[in-house]
Amino acid sequence: MPFFVKDDSTSIYYETWGAGLPVLMIAPGGVQSAAPYWARAPLDMTQLLPPDEFQVVVMDQRNAGRSVGNFPAAGDPWSTYADDQLRLMEYLDADSFHVVGCCIGGSFILKLSQLIGSRLRGAVLEMPIGIAGGNEVKFEGQWKTWRDGLVQFRPELSEAKIVEFAERMWKDRDFVVSMTDDEVRSVTTPMLVLPGSEDDPFHPRSIGVKIGDLAQNARVIEEWNDSDGARADAAETVLAFLRTGELPTAVAS
Repeated sequence: MPFFVKDDSTSIYYETWGAGLPVLMIAPGGVQSAAPYWARAPLDMTQLLPPDEFQVVVMDQRNAGRSVGNFPAAGDPWSTYADDQLRLMEYLDADSFHVVGCCIGGSFILKLSQLIGSRLRGAVLEMPIGIAGGNEVKFEGQWKTWRDGLVQFRPELSEAKIVEFAERMWKDRDFVVSMTDDEVRSVTTPMLVLPGSEDDPFHPRSIGVKIGDLAQNARVIEEWNDSDGARADAAETVLAFLRTGELPTAVAS
């Protein structure tokens, strides 16, 4: 199994296939984001890209799936994840690349956009997470489940360090969690946004729409998940965007 050994304490599991434009795929699953969770996405982007046109890269995030890492005592945890993602792509000789993410992948993408700018050629955010309508307790429960699993299966880890890292990541955060409104306004990466639904507590529709309103080069695909036909149309729009790097002038609502 392929692992990228970043340092003495961090080993990132990844898989890659195809040849051509590199595309990093960041899976759903919250802090448990790992490659197999793509199969749960309404639109599994890993099945979308022709292998003769794209080099697809999937990964398990730090301390999820088969990846392991430490818990830095200082700094922004979101930047720690972004650095893992960037160093993996550099290891694979992808100096610039597209990125596609579902769920927490949207928040990871926005942080990565902030850190590497034009090296990120384009982004697709499927059902981005965010704080809205008092849903904070949902995310707290999710990361606590992750903590309990780590403590059980990796007893060498300090529970106190896990909690401190997770609280810096989630506590007193709003909007997309990883960035403020003003920081999202500064993002220039071309991006397509596929919002969640009105009744989805983890991926509120309002978050995806707001990202589209704030980011400088974003387009929102509305009602993309209402039917098989709508998902197929959205898939074609995503594929055309990744092939050309050009955002559609308009998208159907």
